[in-house]
Amino acid sequence: MRIGIDARMYGPEVTTGLGMYIKQLVRELEKIDSDNEYILFMLPEQGRVFTPSKNMQVVVADISWYGWEEQIKYTRIIKDHKVELMHFTNFNVPLNYRKPFVVTIHDVTPFNFPGPNQTRSKFHRWAYLTVFKSAVRRAAHVITVSHHTLTQVEKILGESIGQASVTHLGFDPDFNQVSNEELARAKQKFNITKPFLFSVGVWRDHKNFEGLVAAFNLIRSRYNLDYQLVIGGKSDDRYPNIKKAIADSPYNQDIITPGFIDHKDLPALYAGASLYVLPSFAEGFGLVALEAQAVGTPVAAARTSSLPEILASSALYFNPHDSHNMSSVISSLLTDDSRLNESSVLGRENVKRFSWARCAQETLGVYNEIKKED
Repeated sequence: MRIGIDARMYGPEVTTGLGMYIKQLVRELEKIDSDNEYILFMLPEQGRVFTPSKNMQVVVADISWYGWEEQIKYTRIIKDHKVELMHFTNFNVPLNYRKPFVVTIHDVTPFNFPGPNQTRSKFHRWAYLTVFKSAVRRAAHVITVSHHTLTQVEKILGESIGQASVTHLGFDPDFNQVSNEELARAKQKFNITKPFLFSVGVWRDHKNFEGLVAAFNLIRSRYNLDYQLVIGGKSDDRYPNIKKAIADSPYNQDIITPGFIDHKDLPALYAGASLYVLPSFAEGFGLVALEAQAVGTPVAAARTSSLPEILASSALYFNPHDSHNMSSVISSLLTDDSRLNESSVLGRENVKRFSWARCAQETLGVYNEIKKED
């Protein structure tokens, strides 16, 4: 079977979690499937650096996502390469695509936390929702990355989805033991001079970095804990409130914002942190928490969306809407070595439930099931 994969968002450098999903899915499919032929539709920059295996072909599709070109030109490019089954790795499926396809839905953030374009324009809100509903209803199969996301998708649709399955993500095998030398280099590179808390993600409202800064202020003032806070991820000028919260903090000299963090530096930052904090109002999966647990770092997380499903009893939870509760939970953990050690052990056990190999195997099972039905 000739399978197309929408890999325009390939790599964490492009779209963080979604980019990592595509990269790891492709890597694992290369290992386990020699029967099917794969066409990877990539942007020029990804196509230049990716070396495909013998049953994978790269096709340059120089079309950005969420625009009119995607809706009009992308279908033509896919059609020209005679794809029998297309895997759209996000909900932005062209409305005029008529061949069988699988779609992966990672979260419903665009609808629960609309960005500036949707906030300003009713047309943008309508367009996003129309494309989303069309993709889910027309798909031969819908993959979601958590049971929570599946529930949210069905809530937006107002109906259950017939052909759907949950396929959990994995964590990068590069995230393992980190040497003392690597830790020292990372701390020097990012000017970390004290014990620190770590959090990383896109700088948007649903990530709740503003709330994390408020909690950090309390950790320093009320609990008198002399820590630094490292918030990784590229800042977004459309969300100036996060920068303002940091600038207004009386402890801003101890809030480190390194911007986008190269993948090779992440393991050391995860491992060097006293605690990884995931304060989001919503997560489709929560991959960053697994990456932290993989190197043995305890996790404190928001009790919301998919996080209790993915982290189970391995994390300590707080109310993301209450900075006082967040600071209390974090501080109680930081001052209790036995709980920190226990959380580290539980985290390492938790990540064993997830792997990219399993994710790819289950995805391949979906492809083959559709092939049998044809």
